[in-house]
Amino acid sequence: MDITQLLSVEHKVILRQVHYLEKLMKVTRSEKTVCCLREMTMLIADTVQRHSSLEDKFLFPEIGRYFNEEKNFIAMMEFEHGEILGIMPVLENADDPKLVRKEIENFIKSLRSHFLKEETSYFPYAKKKLGVNRLRVLGNKAIKI
Repeated sequence: MDITQLLSVEHKVILRQVHYLEKLMKVTRSEKTVCCLREMTMLIADTVQRHSSLEDKFLFPEIGRYFNEEKNFIAMMEFEHGEILGIMPVLENADDPKLVRKEIENFIKSLRSHFLKEETSYFPYAKKKLGVNRLRVLGNKAIKI
C-alpha cells in the first residue's frame, strides 16, 4: 500500500469518528455531556496527531527533498496541522460548555478542510512527482511504526 493510500484510509477512519461526534453533539445539550464530547474530541485528536506525524516524517520531507518549490505548500500543510491540533489545549482547559462546543466545531471544520486539500491536491501531486514505487516504499515504512 502506498503512503497516500494509507493516509487516505486514515482520513476515512477519522472522519467516521467525527461523524459520530457530530451526531452526538446534535442530540446532547446538557452541561454534563460536554465532558464526554471533549473526551471524544481528544481521542480523535490523538489519532489525528499520529496521522500528522506520518505525513511529517515520511511524505513531506520526501516531497521537499526533491521539489524545492513545494516547500511553501508543505509549510502551509504543517501550519494547518498545528492549527488543528492547537485547539486541543484550549479544549483541555475550557470549562464553558459553549466554548467547548465552539472549539470542537472549529476542530471539525479545520480537519475536513485539511483532508480535502490533501485528497484533491497534495496526494495526487505526490503520486505524479514521486511515483507509485517510491510511495509504496514510504507506505511500508509508515506501516512499521
